Amino acid sequence: MIDIGDFAPDFVLPDQKGRKIFSRAPRFAGRFILMLLLPRADDPAQQAILRDCATQATAADSAGISILAVTGKSPAENQMLRLNCKAGFKLLSDADGKVLGEYGAGEHPRAMLIDANARVIAFPLPHAIVGTAVAEATSARRTTEPVLIAAQAPVLAIPDVLSPQDCRMLMELWERENIETGVATEDSGVGAQEIDHAYKNRRDHQIADPEIIAMVNDRLARRVVPEVAKAFNYDITRFEHLRIGAYDAGAGYFRAHRDNTKPATAHRKFALTLCLNDEYEGGYLNFPEYGKQLYRPPPGGAVVFSTSLLHEVTDVTGGRRFTLITFFFGEAEYQERMARYEAARAEGREAEFDQT
Repeated sequence: MIDIGDFAPDFVLPDQKGRKIFSRAPRFAGRFILMLLLPRADDPAQQAILRDCATQATAADSAGISILAVTGKSPAENQMLRLNCKAGFKLLSDADGKVLGEYGAGEHPRAMLIDANARVIAFPLPHAIVGTAVAEATSARRTTEPVLIAAQAPVLAIPDVLSPQDCRMLMELWERENIETGVATEDSGVGAQEIDHAYKNRRDHQIADPEIIAMVNDRLARRVVPEVAKAFNYDITRFEHLRIGAYDAGAGYFRAHRDNTKPATAHRKFALTLCLNDEYEGGYLNFPEYGKQLYRPPPGGAVVFSTSLLHEVTDVTGGRRFTLITFFFGEAEYQERMARYEAARAEGREAEFDQT
């Protein structure tokens, strides 16, 4: 089932005149899409939704929203429906119901608001579809007003990777069990770590529950992996273990470092920092090679960046900063990692392979 934060599946469907419409066509570039999913468009209640949205189409357009309605009817039937409901927007024909099914519409109507990056950001209720969509789109645009960029680290910010409920659950896991963690050493033992408070001060919980791991990995696969493929042209196939890290006020920090400089970490290609809460001060992510800009995703939002980038977590000065942390890599890096592990094991050195 598609949820907030997921990418809307691409599709090509004929409109009411039989013309094929691509959901990511240039005509929709930079615009939000209000998708009306009407599996039973002959139902008076679903036709009422069409009529209501038709009367407010101008307001939607002014807010940068294009309306698309998908029905199970033929193009000819949609043409008649469009005339009867006085809808000025396109009605798309999904006669076999494949797209309606992918978008989670059964017998009942469904509306979803999709942002300019094809990400689902809201599910407006039937009684206030356009009004809700306009409010959500206006709010989203307010947070992305155009600014002149003087310097920018090559990082990727991704909102809504985890829900508020997901974030709370992960923080509760950390509260139940956590340990102080160090940094990878130059020792070729692939899992060796040492505590160095001059460099890092953080307590972690490594997630072990298979169901929670599966849930988080599913979110990352659906909401992060496609963005990395698009933005960085890299195919992620492997994740490291998932860690929940916490930095406390007056004692939490991670000085400038790179994430792939030791034998135990050489396989890492991209790092993920996902913020779980907002009740803290300080604790910014900074990439000093690219300027003094500070990064702080909203709860549930992530920053993804190359492990070759120098970065730091500034001192937490108030509250407690919770993050979900992992690293991504591909098949070639996985094979190299396995080779290092086998070499370490053959030499009889302790190698807590799964700790990296």
